[in-house]
Amino acid sequence: MRWRSIVYSAVMIFTTASCSAETTGDGDVFRVQISGESHYQKQEPVLLRVSFSNETTRALRLLRWGTPLESTMTRDSFEVIHNGQSLPYIGRRVKRGPPQDADYVLIEPARSVSGMVDLGTSYALDQAGEYSVRLRPQVLRFRHATDIITVSEPFVFSIE
Repeated sequence: MRWRSIVYSAVMIFTTASCSAETTGDGDVFRVQISGESHYQKQEPVLLRVSFSNETTRALRLLRWGTPLESTMTRDSFEVIHNGQSLPYIGRRVKRGPPQDADYVLIEPARSVSGMVDLGTSYALDQAGEYSVRLRPQVLRFRHATDIITVSEPFVFSIE
């Protein structure tokens, strides 16, 4: 039992250190920012801009798959919360082979790329009220980089 406590404490210390790297700017940070209108009408497209910012000191290759950098959504990439409940993904799902070089986008240090997404085509946004959305960090895959800290703050909007 004592051994579990030691392991748990070590995990908590590591997790705290990772979180402080996110908040202090230390480490290799890749920031995801979602923006859009604060209010939408029912049945109106919920267009959001998703920006990917490389705040590291090296160029990164980000896999486009499952991100708004593709022309259409192809997987459950966002955590969408309405009335305290996570909304299920209702969009298209694509099964693929291994990624090729052309499937990645190069993002130089201190640079950003962005894409647009109509969230309503992949999630049921048919109820009035407040919604919170953020990109799931596990969606992001980098080529030859496994030590990247991803920061994605939630974006809040309402539907009337």
